Amino acid sequence: MDRKLLKQNARMSFKRKHGESIVVALIMSLFAGGSFSFNFGSGSSGESDYYYEYSTDSFEDVFSNIPDDFLIGFITGLIGVTLVFSLAGIFLGPAFTVGGNRFFLKLRKGVNTGIGEVTGNFKDGNYWNITKIFFIKNIKVALWSLLFIIPGIYKSYEYYLIDHILAV
Repeated sequence: MDRKLLKQNARMSFKRKHGESIVVALIMSLFAGGSFSFNFGSGSSGESDYYYEYSTDSFEDVFSNIPDDFLIGFITGLIGVTLVFSLAGIFLGPAFTVGGNRFFLKLRKGVNTGIGEVTGNFKDGNYWNITKIFFIKNIKVALWSLLFIIPGIYKSYEYYLIDHILAV
């Protein structure tokens, strides 16, 4: 099969389910590919050419007007939101990833499919099996990474297509 025919088939498949494909990709990126990190530092590491001088009095004045209850509530809320998104990524991400891959595989083959394919793993009873496999995969990659960085990278490439295999 030549490249032009492959591109033409891909365009026709995408045109057929253009809106649904975008929604499925959005769902997959929100639940499966989301990475949440908060950087409270200055962003620079090491020595800098610039020297900033500030008095501790002005720094304390900025935060003295904010009530302690507000700061504690804000930080607790921030931790809570981060925890909720992390748990959603751990428990919902694998099922949405496999469902999204199944959607795009069926779309590529020309099989009639819909957005319900993304949530199909919750209905057909594969949810816990998929979540368990992803959890074991992540634990194995983390443990191999403890030996040295190279074995962790090797194992992550070795387990890279598990979600595609589960989608088939």
